[in-house]
Amino acid sequence: MPENQLAKAIGEVREWLIKIDTNQKNQMELLKEIKSTAHHASIKADDAEDAANAALQLAQQNKKDFERYQKRQDAEKKWTIKTGLTIIGFIVTLTAAMVPIFFSFYF
Repeated sequence: MPENQLAKAIGEVREWLIKIDTNQKNQMELLKEIKSTAHHASIKADDAEDAANAALQLAQQNKKDFERYQKRQDAEKKWTIKTGLTIIGFIVTLTAAMVPIFFSFYF
């Protein structure tokens, strides 16, 4: 092989090695960037999970509070109805007891 062709072949090999090295460096930089992005995404996902768990816990607590509130409202409603019926019964009983007295007094 002539020296000229050998030098040309060596130059081509060097050129290919430089391209391979550059490509490898670019790929390593991209991998580092992807790893960093994945790490940030993982942190954001963890934060989102924590926020979702807190929201779920708050919703469950609100449900319990609302159920207690409904029970109290039902109890208050029943008390109001019972009290009203008692007052109406008292008025009817008083009226029934007073009717003969009014008739004997006015008639």
